[in-house]
Amino acid sequence: MRGQSYSGRELYSEQIYLAHPDLKEVLQTEFRVCVLGYRRGAVVFQRIPHFPAPVHYSVERADVDGLRVFASDFGFLRMLVNAQHLPADELIAALIRTLMQIHPDGAQAYAIQAGKALTTLLREDIGRVRHILLRVRSAAD
Repeated sequence: MRGQSYSGRELYSEQIYLAHPDLKEVLQTEFRVCVLGYRRGAVVFQRIPHFPAPVHYSVERADVDGLRVFASDFGFLRMLVNAQHLPADELIAALIRTLMQIHPDGAQAYAIQAGKALTTLLREDIGRVRHILLRVRSAAD
């Protein structure tokens, strides 16, 4: 996380607490996320990490190679399909659209693979699969 002091100086992670020790006592923040995985070194995991990062620590955007490794297995879809208190279907569609753009075999090939994975996961709710795939296609057009 990147913050900025009142003087305009940029602060990162632990620096925020060092510059503003009162934050630990007065700041309340509600932030909802759905952690799908993490990377330790060169290894990408599709699971929740053992320990969460502190609330005001930095989050880094995954690089393209890391996303390709992550996207090579559709196990992350199960976590999103079952996510509560989040717009899961919209998140699934947005993630598929993003991953389509970087897939080495092309966007259409990835969309087909994702559709098959969703159909397997949601075989009892084909209407939901159709809705998600329509959201993928409508935004891609």
